[in-house]
Amino acid sequence: MMRFVFGLICAAFMAVGGASTPSSAQQAPTGSGFATKLDILGLARSQNLQAPYPRALYAWIQANPQRFQDPNFYVNFIAYLLSTADGIRCDRAFANEFERNDFFNGVFQYQQALAGIISSARLSQRYDRHFGIDTGQYVFETQTLPIQRVRGLDAGLGSNISATNGRTTPSNCARQIFQGTPVDAEAFPWRFTVVDENIRPNAPSFPFPDKLQLPASDARTIFETFGRDLFAIVSYQFVAANNGEYKIQAFPTDATLFGLSASSVVRILEFRHPQVGGAPRLDITTPMKLRASSISLAATINFEQQDFRAVGTGTRTQAATGFAPVSSVPLSGTAAVGHSSFILRLELPGYNAELPGLLPYWGDETPTTRYATVFGKVDLGVEGVGQQRFRGTLKILENVPQRGWTTSPAVPFRGSFEPEPVASNEPAAPAAPAAPLVEDAAPAPAAAGQDG
Repeated sequence: MMRFVFGLICAAFMAVGGASTPSSAQQAPTGSGFATKLDILGLARSQNLQAPYPRALYAWIQANPQRFQDPNFYVNFIAYLLSTADGIRCDRAFANEFERNDFFNGVFQYQQALAGIISSARLSQRYDRHFGIDTGQYVFETQTLPIQRVRGLDAGLGSNISATNGRTTPSNCARQIFQGTPVDAEAFPWRFTVVDENIRPNAPSFPFPDKLQLPASDARTIFETFGRDLFAIVSYQFVAANNGEYKIQAFPTDATLFGLSASSVVRILEFRHPQVGGAPRLDITTPMKLRASSISLAATINFEQQDFRAVGTGTRTQAATGFAPVSSVPLSGTAAVGHSSFILRLELPGYNAELPGLLPYWGDETPTTRYATVFGKVDLGVEGVGQQRFRGTLKILENVPQRGWTTSPAVPFRGSFEPEPVASNEPAAPAAPAAPLVEDAAPAPAAAGQDG
């Protein structure tokens, strides 16, 4: 195995075989840099593989495993992991050059373990995106419902996929870390070019037209049920080049445009690629547990699913107060499901936590019913025993008289699908009936259209 050594003597830059332990005269003082305290394997396991760049990087390494054995590539990968650590200060990653030298000689012991973590990541060739759709006024003469705006509700897929981490740019972090060493920080895929199905550079499109062809009766039902706000889940082909080029092929294969409320979910339009469409949908019928700690929301929901739609009931944990103990409060809702993601609308009776953007309750005021819109994606890199984990963001909504709908800022949540424990012989209490599924609106032909 070849290892990098970051000493001042040129002959010591690269050594074949195991690096010998420096003598006491070469030892740096006890390490105090940020990097020496990090769990490298833990950082590799905790990458959010539903985010575009980590997913692209892991998919590319899976497709080009020989590159991971290149020492220059490997130490740049380590620098990338360091750049994703919470609170990283790249200029303070190491206390001095001796500490840096010892650290990078030591990380080669993790090379095979890291290769195993990457190769075992459960990356399918589909990438789900969520969109919000703002519609305009229905045009009776042409029987069309115009789409005024398409809003990406999660990390997008543009003409390239670059490594970013909030205020930290991983490529700049690597340059700082390797300054004064023979490591080439540029010889790493800090950015991938996105190509379409014809292998031409092109950002993936939003696969629906900018005008929906609908009968007036369907348009009226959609408006009266959902207003002018609709959603879409789009699955994109997502494949890394296996010839060493820094390219990701991405184009839409399956998509559903729909309306969503706490009591109904209606498919309005569907797109399917003629050659590679028809990806299987996520199964959310295993009990779903989700928690948003920052807003004291924890719930367990059981869904009944038919294709892309599901309805469910469950309970929310009501925190204890000075006047009442912890309790369970019923909730209900609906879901739209993609290949590896879902969007939920939940009704949350009695949930009155003080949140930014929402009115507080005073005295004996009767709270209005609040709702949660939940955008979740399966965590492709992590799987516990008997469960499948997911993460995402959610917003709390309420309809206040004389004020209309108000929405809280998005907050993160985590959760998992957890099978029911083995049932005892005691009879279970009857479950509340789930809301009925609503029939689809009249379908209309899909066409390639506006970018998301």
